[in-house]
Amino acid sequence: MTKEKGIVEVKSGNGQLTQGQKKLFDDVKAGREVTPVGENARKAGLTPGEPIRMTSCKLERRC
Repeated sequence: MTKEKGIVEVKSGNGQLTQGQKKLFDDVKAGREVTPVGENARKAGLTPGEPIRMTSCKLERRC
C-alpha cells in the first residue's frame, strides 16, 4: 500500500492475482469502498473492519 492509499501488487514469473486480489482491483477501479481485514491490514496502517476508498491499484511484474 502507498501513502496515497494506492495498492501495488508485485508478482514474479507467471504469478497471477488471486480471486480476492482480482475482486479488490475491480472494486478499486470502480471507485467502491473496500474493507480491510486481518493483521496485514493493520500492519499497513489500516483499521480492519473500517471501509476505505483506495485511490489506485497497480500490478508490477518482476523478471
